[in-house]
Amino acid sequence: MGLRAYREEMGVSLRAVARALGKSATHVSNLERGRQRWTEVVVEAYKAAVNEAAASRGASRKESEQ
Repeated sequence: MGLRAYREEMGVSLRAVARALGKSATHVSNLERGRQRWTEVVVEAYKAAVNEAAASRGASRKESEQ
């Protein structure tokens, strides 16, 4: 599964991942599209950022439901 597919499956926006990584949305988009080189370290940081954003989004939903 590609980076973008993983992010979309988790229901996380590009901008949320960029914020979590401390990078621009353009930088993250270029990583997803293969326009920028990535290493295993970058992929692990990307996945952690997606998971963090997904968890944060879930917490926000639960708070608004209460």
